[in-house]
Amino acid sequence: MGNITKNEFKYARLLRPETGEYVTEAPAEDLVMGPETARRYNENEDDCAVTVCCITYKHEEYIAQALESFVRQKTNFRYRVFVGEDRGGDGTADIVLEYAKKYPDIIVPFIREQNMGAQANLIDLCSRANSPYIAFCEGDDYWTDEYKLQKQFDYMQANEDKRICFTRVEISAPEDWFLNKWFKPDRTGRLIFPECEPAYKKTKMTVDCRDCVWVFPAHTSSVFYRWNYDLTYPDWYFTGIIGDHPLFLMQLGEGKAQMLPDVTSVYRRSNVGVFMSDNMDEYFLKTRIDHVRWISGMLDWYEENQPKNPWVPFQNRLKHESYNYLKTLIKVDDYDAVIDFFKNFPRAGKVGLKAYLSFYRDSQTLINAFTWPAYSKITNKKRYRYALRPYGKAVILCEKMLGLAKKALKAVKNAVAWVCYWAFTLVPKKKDRWVITAYRGKGYFDNAKYFYEYILEHHPEIDIVWLTRDPEVLRQLSEEGRPVLPFRSLRGIWCGARANILVTDHNGMSDFSSLYGYNDRTKVIQLWHGVGFKSMGDEKEVKTVQWPGVQYSRDILPMPGDSLAKRAVKRVRYFFTAYHRELFERYFMFVCPGQERVDMIAKVWSIPMERCFMAGHPRDIYSYSLRPDPAHPKVMYAPTFRYESAKEVALIEDCVAAFPAIQALMERVDGTFVLRLHPHTWRDYSSMIKNAMRNYDRIVQDTEKDVYTSLGTYNVMISDYSSISMDFAVLDRPTVYYCPDIDWFRKTQAGFNLDFENMIPGPLAKDWEEIVAKTEAYLADPTLDGEMRRTRSAYFFDPAVNGPDNSERIIQEAFRRLEAGEGKR
Repeated sequence: MGNITKNEFKYARLLRPETGEYVTEAPAEDLVMGPETARRYNENEDDCAVTVCCITYKHEEYIAQALESFVRQKTNFRYRVFVGEDRGGDGTADIVLEYAKKYPDIIVPFIREQNMGAQANLIDLCSRANSPYIAFCEGDDYWTDEYKLQKQFDYMQANEDKRICFTRVEISAPEDWFLNKWFKPDRTGRLIFPECEPAYKKTKMTVDCRDCVWVFPAHTSSVFYRWNYDLTYPDWYFTGIIGDHPLFLMQLGEGKAQMLPDVTSVYRRSNVGVFMSDNMDEYFLKTRIDHVRWISGMLDWYEENQPKNPWVPFQNRLKHESYNYLKTLIKVDDYDAVIDFFKNFPRAGKVGLKAYLSFYRDSQTLINAFTWPAYSKITNKKRYRYALRPYGKAVILCEKMLGLAKKALKAVKNAVAWVCYWAFTLVPKKKDRWVITAYRGKGYFDNAKYFYEYILEHHPEIDIVWLTRDPEVLRQLSEEGRPVLPFRSLRGIWCGARANILVTDHNGMSDFSSLYGYNDRTKVIQLWHGVGFKSMGDEKEVKTVQWPGVQYSRDILPMPGDSLAKRAVKRVRYFFTAYHRELFERYFMFVCPGQERVDMIAKVWSIPMERCFMAGHPRDIYSYSLRPDPAHPKVMYAPTFRYESAKEVALIEDCVAAFPAIQALMERVDGTFVLRLHPHTWRDYSSMIKNAMRNYDRIVQDTEKDVYTSLGTYNVMISDYSSISMDFAVLDRPTVYYCPDIDWFRKTQAGFNLDFENMIPGPLAKDWEEIVAKTEAYLADPTLDGEMRRTRSAYFFDPAVNGPDNSERIIQEAFRRLEAGEGKR
């Protein structure tokens, strides 16, 4: 032991697996760790590479075997064993102290003066470590492989992308254990976990958080962590009896864990474990309610800490455990516990109730299909249920065949799209033909709408056509006599193929398709759909946009420094993949109302500066001519949408609770408060809002899709991360920002690429009481905070390039670039 040096230990994550050598001169910034983890690494003066944390409580009969298995480990590095004896009151502490005296360089005893509980005991031991790796084993389990630590250490050193590794474990239980029949023995009669778990599917050795939702494949006695000391643990973690599963998931985060094939430990089913019960019902109730506890907690934890999380499978698991728990309570006639369940676990209760209603709806659907007598026979008689099994298998087979057919159809569609892309590239372009549409080719709104209407009114020399997938838009524009064609028509496809310019305010990949004329010679004018605060990406990925093909194209476009061979390879890749790529780098024009658009999108998306053009939004044309009524002021509350409906509901409920104060303010100023939800809001909250507004005549909801014809009539706006607040601020009107979930948004959503709190052109209110006070102050004096508002707004909307002539500026620049021959490929 002890042949790993301090310097080797510090840079353990930078081991070269191909040579087995350590990178000892790597710069500190290359270490992937938080500040607390880095501090502990640097303070590890005794070169301990692994800390084994063993919690023990009333294990007098077993602890010696566990400790003996620890000290017999054969390693080429130093390790220590922290033993936390949790005031069991038996002889466990004496045995621990005896081993500590015998092996002072390995065993470090922590004899508790009072009982802490399993989770608190464990986390306390971990917090006292400073090694890069931590392994676990409880006092009634033991290791059977003398090279367990060495095998796991070697694996983790050679695989720095893994957060955790674990092994197979043998279960040792008495013959009369009531769960014996649940597990499946192997051919020799041994219970080897996780294979003996009936729900475990032998699919892969490498797992992530999604693979650990239903079956937890790692037993505590086998886990070996690359420990993250920077984690903080929520209060719920220290309650209940299940701690290993949530701790594993929190430490794993978005990383991966590896199962090693060896059996290295024994999981002993002793009579002192927290799961010990006399019968199945008692065991089931104890474990199901604790599953509800930690699953509910993990859902909260994921919301706050991990953007990419297994939200849906965890919701399904919570639904499943809630159902099992409530079913068992009813079986044992414990209705008081049912009431306590809904009181103590409202989230689980809501999920469980929705599941019950869903199952009831499904049963009613089957009753309607089979009739009640037949349904009753099928559900209550095994022979009838099994008689339907061939039908069920046939349905599943049909679904699989349908899935394969869809994949084949998608492959054919992609092939056709590729052919169309290059075929339409050969079609001669009509110099004055421009095509335009809205998001996903549906609807008629935003910058695209106003740019289209401006061209029709002021530039008849431009042959502009609106392409749509929306029958209502087709009908409306046709009746108004405006040029419009359906995407899925021969005329629409030919129009798109001949177009010289394509105009979009979202993404080309979402709004157009090579199946309908988009090709390699189409010049894209990107108007974009709003100045905002959300991060649009980094050097690795494009954020907030989930559409396939909206990604960087460095892999298919030549970059400075590329060799001739690499450029040749990229040309081949370009030929086969350009048809479904956004190709930011080749936009004909990217419209930028201010420097923010350049810094936060153009530079982030690798759009060349020469492709950018400084001009404002076409949609703001009316805002500059409209004026608010100071005698009868209007206040708008316009929050943006959330990716999680629960956050939207909380935001609306928060506003509804403030209705009395809002109504009182509007009465004082003889004004109107208008609530306007984002068009992309997930659910329809109109009934909820209408019921809440029933007694407040000064509060109304605006459901009009187009806000820009009336935006200039408002005196004050209340918003959060929405781009509409910047369209309003450019008018030099007061805006109050309310972001109660800013920490959640920053961590789990796109976040920000700028200093949000110090860049917004208005105050950040902490609650509705402050919002009402700020709004009243602004209505009394609209010039309040004017200098700050104008200074900050100028970064987003440069006054020199914004005004009612925004569309004209864009058109004239497009003419100039066409005349100069720019944008040719």
